Amino acid sequence: MLVPQSPATSAAEVGIGTVWAPRLPATWGPSKALLIAELNKAFAYCDGAYDALADDNGAMMMKFGKGERTMSGILNFNVAHDFEHYGNLITYLRIKGFVPPSSEK
Repeated sequence: MLVPQSPATSAAEVGIGTVWAPRLPATWGPSKALLIAELNKAFAYCDGAYDALADDNGAMMMKFGKGERTMSGILNFNVAHDFEHYGNLITYLRIKGFVPPSSEK
């Protein structure tokens, strides 16, 4: 498993810079403030995609990779993919000695 070694890699692990969210700026650096700002942009982008899903367009076919999927199928894939990356981040946190937020009691 690839363990992120920098905020830039960690940001990539949560989806920034993928087809799901805006690309990282060329000036990306290890700034916590910049990471938070870019995460907020990514969340807003994804919120818009999920908010656009409705009963009447969920079965609409859309380009996805080399083929097509329904809009709801693409968003379902995104949720599963997010959980995979969340697992990567949890591993990274534990290696660094942190208790993941979902494990705190």
